[in-house]
Amino acid sequence: MLKNTYFSSINIYFEYLLGLIISILIARSLGPEQFGVYSYLVKVAGISIILTNAGISTGAIKFIAEARAQGREEKIPAIFKYFHKIQMLKTALVTGGLTVLVLLVPNLLIEEQYRHLLFFLILAIIFKSAHMYRVGVFKGFERFDFLAYTVLLVAPINLLLVCVVKYLMPELANFYMLFSGVAVCYWFISGFYLKRLSLKKGGEPAITLDTALRKRISHHLKIVSINTIIGSLAIGQCEVLLLKYYASNEAISYFTIALTISGAALLLVPGVYSSVLLPVIARSVADVNQDPAVRIKESSRYLFTLGVMVAAPTLYFGEHVVALLYGDAFSQAGIILGFFIVVGTLNAFKEPVNAYLLSVDKQSLMLKLSIFALILSLSVNLTLISQWGLQGAITAYIIVAIVLVVVLLGIAYRFLGIVPDIRKLLWVLVSAFVSLQFSIYVSGFFEGVVEIIVGYICFGLVYLLLLIVLNALSASDYQMLKTMSERLGPKVSAIICLLVNVRLKI
Repeated sequence: MLKNTYFSSINIYFEYLLGLIISILIARSLGPEQFGVYSYLVKVAGISIILTNAGISTGAIKFIAEARAQGREEKIPAIFKYFHKIQMLKTALVTGGLTVLVLLVPNLLIEEQYRHLLFFLILAIIFKSAHMYRVGVFKGFERFDFLAYTVLLVAPINLLLVCVVKYLMPELANFYMLFSGVAVCYWFISGFYLKRLSLKKGGEPAITLDTALRKRISHHLKIVSINTIIGSLAIGQCEVLLLKYYASNEAISYFTIALTISGAALLLVPGVYSSVLLPVIARSVADVNQDPAVRIKESSRYLFTLGVMVAAPTLYFGEHVVALLYGDAFSQAGIILGFFIVVGTLNAFKEPVNAYLLSVDKQSLMLKLSIFALILSLSVNLTLISQWGLQGAITAYIIVAIVLVVVLLGIAYRFLGIVPDIRKLLWVLVSAFVSLQFSIYVSGFFEGVVEIIVGYICFGLVYLLLLIVLNALSASDYQMLKTMSERLGPKVSAIICLLVNVRLKI
């Protein structure tokens, strides 16, 4: 688990941190209007990749991890081949349908002056879809080191090329051509690591899927494909599409920047753990000696504690952060960022439950939930965005996110009897509130980037101290904290161990 978390950390830190830097460079080069167009095209590519890989990547994770847990590794090549064929077919259908749509209704997707970029959109979809399927395979094998190595190779090249384009040819078309080219690079490098898994062994008789397993996989694909598509459109996707028609490209850029920073911030800390949840919970379900309810409850509390550590200071310093990173032209996104990152902490209660439902073949329930989410999202978004534009999109995003978390908490209680540890969660919030007040006071003596840095550092130190003093952590958390503190040096480790030992004796 720690090894997976380590490599997952490398993968996430490089991909999202460098991705954030790339986003900043492109935004500063293009300005709010054209960056809105760029963000819209990237979003269309993302939605298309969701369509091509819906049920494929999660299926690879689930069934490969399950086969490994049950000691049936000989089934894995057949599982890989089955999913691969379907992934290629879906990619052909999506890109073909998109091409027909562009030819028949050319003005539907984008303005005429940007229509030539749709060729690069299709190119990006083809290669990024194939890469994302391989990501699912790597996760199923728990080879998070392959993911890390791929990002370590491609992300710096991407950043370097963006810098070249920024200073030599800073135009929208060039940046989007580069976006497509990087998708090809990811596909090429991940293909190299895929060969090291030895999924195709020559000289050995081909293993076919047995009827029962094929039936389970087919059921998974039918339900999860629809579920993933509907669920993805429910939150964070349809807002951008509706903003394109009811607001402006500038509104898209503000909304996208807030989503980008909040997503990157939350993934840099709690996301390191949540990214390895599905294979872990899949193994706990397959192993009769493990209780998935305990794993889910602990995971939710752990993710929430980490999420609050990022969200609370960003709620106050968000506008300063956006102005510093993207420039004053995008400062309006800072207010949105504060709301989005607070709502993002609620994902702590969604991710473990989603992972469990996938692991126990509750795809039908997930489909019903996703249909409910889509109807809720479309109705709320369409109503609010058509009336209030960007403000409506923000409000709709928050409403939908909160409702879905409440519903998933109900599902967790219904199937596993899980009730959140309200007392510890309240102590986490109290710790965050007190820490934020202290950090605001101390950072007020400084200005600019120093104010932001001092504010976050003060918050983190006081937050950690209060979590221990108020006993907001579990015994396993304290042990992990003591182990991790050893990397900070003997003096820091001694102080933290002393605080933990005193707390445990009270």
